[in-house]
Amino acid sequence: MVETASMLRKALLICGILSSLLYVGTDILAGMLWEGYSFFHQAISELSAIGAPTRPLVIPLLIAHDVLVIVFGLGVSRYSRKRLQRFVGGLLVGYAVVGLVSFLFPIQLGTEVTFTDSMHSALTGVTVLLILLAMGFGAIIYGKRFRLYSIGTLLTILVLGAVLGFVAGAQIATQGVIAPPQWFGLIERINVYGFMSWVVVLAIVLLRAKKCQGSIMLLGEAHPDTEALWKLTKHITTRTLTGYFAYTKDMTICKACKRTHFGLLNKCVHCGAGEELLEHWSRVTGYYQEISGWNAGKKKELTNRHRYNTVENIKEKLLVSA
Repeated sequence: MVETASMLRKALLICGILSSLLYVGTDILAGMLWEGYSFFHQAISELSAIGAPTRPLVIPLLIAHDVLVIVFGLGVSRYSRKRLQRFVGGLLVGYAVVGLVSFLFPIQLGTEVTFTDSMHSALTGVTVLLILLAMGFGAIIYGKRFRLYSIGTLLTILVLGAVLGFVAGAQIATQGVIAPPQWFGLIERINVYGFMSWVVVLAIVLLRAKKCQGSIMLLGEAHPDTEALWKLTKHITTRTLTGYFAYTKDMTICKACKRTHFGLLNKCVHCGAGEELLEHWSRVTGYYQEISGWNAGKKKELTNRHRYNTVENIKEKLLVSA
């Protein structure tokens, strides 16, 4: 059952990679098939416009792209306990749904601005907003490298979008023409391909993150740094896929002075009582038990347990860390 769920999760996440490859491939193929089409100056949406020779090819492929993104978004949100990751998955689903709706309002080539053109532009604005939100919130889901990459991509999209808006505004002011400015196609493709690349990287990050069912971490220090423990707890809950976790310590109880000490001791550090007056307790999965009642196999496992002496040591050992 667990293996099936893991395979399904991987399949859903792989859809994110496939969606980006399909979109970029469709854009390149359609642009090459349309004689005279300019990747530098013409918009991607023109490839699916009414009157475009590539429309019959592009529409079904871009619909497939949006369906794959919806599946990917469900994979991002379905297999996570993090609210933020589920929110990002929802934003990706929203982006794809709006993309599907936009096919009901295609632009038309060679005519004045129509109602469908205006609706298409409005829906495009919504998809851009959803993209920016997904990347912005997604930047803080996983480790530092992914965060820096996301921020860099996001800033690139914002800067190029601002440049495009400035050029378009200048063109309207000087020529009175409401049309895509020079180099519109190139700038749009840098932004769109940047987002497609981000989706691929996000999918790879999630695929590489190992899902851990649970962890028990034995603390070797009697009084670990509480601030460090808090930071570690935050790291586990926000940067890993750990199902559950617990901190635990071995304990020695002195029957002579009735004191409890951390660690498995051979002598009471308070009254000096020997081992015959000491009880040793340790964790067995979800509860504590006196070690004297354990069988030989369990006692052997006890000696093989690794005790962490620093919180940073624990953090270094987390295999599920992004």
